[in-house]
This record gives sequence, structure tokens and C-alpha cells, in this order.
Amino acid sequence: IPFPQAFRFRKVRGRTILMAVIITVALQPVAGLIANLTNLLFPNLLDVVEDSLYGGPFLLNLVTVALIPGFCEEFLLRGNAANAYSRTGRIRAAVLLSSLLFGLIHQNATQFFYAFAMGVVLALLFLASDSIWPGVLVHFLNNGASVVEELVKKQHGAEFSNRIFVFSEIDFSNAKNVIF
Repeated sequence: IPFPQAFRFRKVRGRTILMAVIITVALQPVAGLIANLTNLLFPNLLDVVEDSLYGGPFLLNLVTVALIPGFCEEFLLRGNAANAYSRTGRIRAAVLLSSLLFGLIHQNATQFFYAFAMGVVLALLFLASDSIWPGVLVHFLNNGASVVEELVKKQHGAEFSNRIFVFSEIDFSNAKNVIF
């Protein structure tokens, strides 16, 4: 099998791209909510690395945080892992394995749970579209939103940023006493 076919580097229709954009927008609040709920149980390690992660110019951050991971992680996890398992007919295993690996490669609890949930969506999108590109787009847009959020936060302050990126900074600290 030629390399592009083996990893499903196939062209996609415009409506598939539109669907990927809609999925990205719909998943933003869900991912933020999962991350904030996770932070009730585990320390948020992203705060520790935030300055170094977003420390460069906007375009460089967009490339290193959104473009490169978007392509490389989709190639590795959907184009490779999910693709290999799906060819054996084990679709559920393909989705779950690639999602589990996606959560684990982020190496922290804050990202693990929402990355796993996003991984399920990305794997299903990969299998439904029969192409790696919609997942790369969703991944890029999702990570790119965090780069834009950081830029807005630096230029206009956290309060303004929180109005735009609604679920990114919900304070559940009072909920700890109620829930646990």
C-alpha cells in the first residue's frame, strides 16, 4: 500500500471540513468543563508550563502548539494506531486505544481526561471521513484556540479573556466542599 493511502491522507469534501469546524466549536466548552472538573481532583500542571509554552511570538506559538502537534499526533494516533486496529475489524479497539494513547501522551491529569474524550471524537471523525485531514484540522483549531486565548489574556487581561473563552477559567473551588 502506498504511504499516503496507508495513513489515509485522502482528500475531503468541503462539508466534511465544515463539520470538523462545527465539531471543534461544539467541543470547546465540553473540553474546558472536563479540564476544570479534573482540576478539582488533580493539580493543574498546565499553569506551571504556560509561560514557556506560550512564551514566543504568536505565529511561532501557533506553529509549535497547534500546527505541529495537530499533524504529528493525528498521524501517530489516528493515521497509525486507529488505522491499524480498524483494518483488523476491531473498530471499538481502534477508537479506545488511540484515545487512551492520546490522553497518555499529554502526560498530565488535567489534559488526560479531556484528551481522551477528544480522542474518541477524533477517532470517530477519522473513521467516518476515511481521512486524517479532518482530525488534523480539529486538532489545529482546538490547540490554536488556546494560543489565541493566551494572546487575548496577555493583551486584555484574564477577566476579558474569560468572557470570550467561557469555560476556560470557571472557578469550582467552592464546589469542592459541596461535592467531596
